[in-house]
Amino acid sequence: GKEESVATFKGNEFFCYDLSMTPIQSSTDEITLSFRTLQRNGLMLHTGKSADYVNLSLKSGAVWLVINLGSGAFEALVEPVNGKFNDNAWHDVKVTRNLRQHSGIGHAMVNKLHYMVTISVDGILTTTGYTQEDYTMLGSDDFFYIGGSPNTADLPGSPVSNNFMGCLKDVVYKNNDFKLELSRLAIERDPKISLHGDLVFRCEDVAALDPVTFETPESYIALPRWDTKKTSSISFDFRTTEPSGLLLFSHGKPQGNKEQRHGRELKTDYFAMELLDGYLYLLMDMGSGSIKLKASNKKVNDGDWCHVDFQREGRKGSISVNSRTMPFNSNEGSEILDLDSDMYLGGLPESRQDLILPPEVWTALLNYGYVGCVRDLFIDGKSRDVRRLAEIQSALGVSSFCTRELQKRCSSTPCGNGGLCKEGWNRYICDCTGTGYLGSNCEIEAAVLSYDGSMYLKIIMPSTMHTEAEDLALRFMSQRAYGLLVATTSKESADTLRLELDGGRVKLTVNLDCIRIDCNLSKGPETLYAGQKLNDNEWHSVKVVRRGKNLQLSVDNITTE
Repeated sequence: GKEESVATFKGNEFFCYDLSMTPIQSSTDEITLSFRTLQRNGLMLHTGKSADYVNLSLKSGAVWLVINLGSGAFEALVEPVNGKFNDNAWHDVKVTRNLRQHSGIGHAMVNKLHYMVTISVDGILTTTGYTQEDYTMLGSDDFFYIGGSPNTADLPGSPVSNNFMGCLKDVVYKNNDFKLELSRLAIERDPKISLHGDLVFRCEDVAALDPVTFETPESYIALPRWDTKKTSSISFDFRTTEPSGLLLFSHGKPQGNKEQRHGRELKTDYFAMELLDGYLYLLMDMGSGSIKLKASNKKVNDGDWCHVDFQREGRKGSISVNSRTMPFNSNEGSEILDLDSDMYLGGLPESRQDLILPPEVWTALLNYGYVGCVRDLFIDGKSRDVRRLAEIQSALGVSSFCTRELQKRCSSTPCGNGGLCKEGWNRYICDCTGTGYLGSNCEIEAAVLSYDGSMYLKIIMPSTMHTEAEDLALRFMSQRAYGLLVATTSKESADTLRLELDGGRVKLTVNLDCIRIDCNLSKGPETLYAGQKLNDNEWHSVKVVRRGKNLQLSVDNITTE
């Protein structure tokens, strides 16, 4: 048999053939190649521009063919009879395209052409035919991309945003006029071929990107600064049963000088993805106002892998969650997302003095780190080995592999002193509110302070806080029907949150000073009452939860909104 032409791609490699000297004009053609990989997603071959292209990719372990001949795109999907194609075995793909005169009768059909496409993987055949209104040759006059491209997310019709990882062999294109043995031409360094990345012309095992587990809310991995410029893409899979947590966060340099800011919140560009109450949110600001997009219409903390794909070009872009895509547009203004800090995956470092946390990113300010698994992280089409990064950084609480333990952690009743136990991702969470105890197992007795009506305790925050989301919990015991429990004050604004006893009830007043440009809450203070006859010299638990415009006040687990 003839010599095989093989190359190994590791996520940053590709080669391309320049078609400008030999544009394709043909009525019949055929593409053949073989692939071997462990990776679920990746671009194998692409040629053509916006209205006329062929794209062959692996998506979620199945082979996708997307073709456009100028009259709209169509997709063919080939799935294996059992298992997936990313099983590290060789698979053979063949795509044929034929343009035929339609066998219609009468004048009406004279110009119509019938267009047939067949794709087979390992002999499993899928055939699609459709009618073309006007005569179009199968044309292409730019490049053949093999194994990837400079910006895969930007390719027309591409179902994936990352390059291929694995081996490709014997990639051949042929039509009525000529035959291009693209893999062989790459090995021979043909002048029309350009090689990119660290291509090896033999088949080496390319490890699947191992998943990592963030075991605690404090665990995180720091990724290098994301140089996003005008276009960018990020894709990854995550898996958890916990409702809330910060998945990704990075911010830019503060805007304006110190005098202009006079203590108001520092404005920066930022990018974040967070889980909140089971839904995925995209948050970003390119300098012309923040975008907050609820990217999933159903909860994604069901313990199954969830695939996220973010793509942006200038002010426009999209985020897709499990292949359901939502577009977004940011306001007139900057088209550049300027990020300056590390990009944090899974949470934030404990020392945050240098971080500027935008009030819109609620999980960051509430200290909700992500607990669960992440795999297949690609940034701008390039793979990031998060397991390796975790090793290099000796990241605490980050382990390789992803297993979901089936045993219920709460069955061993780990929470003491009447604390409520909740199941997390391979962990239990003790809710100690209302117990008089603190600590991860409600085992530390909480300090009790006594006041005689003329005393107060003042706590000075290390820096001015600007938040849109807060959790506040306390317990009290009193015989008096009136008295201030907690109040916040600020030198810089009239914003205040007050909690007091008022006629034996708990009264919550939130007054946001709406002089701020982006403050669109109802004018004047918001007030909620809860409980009654609470001045009975018994302990009572109070909890305040604010999420933007939504306020909740609970007393002894009875909630008013």
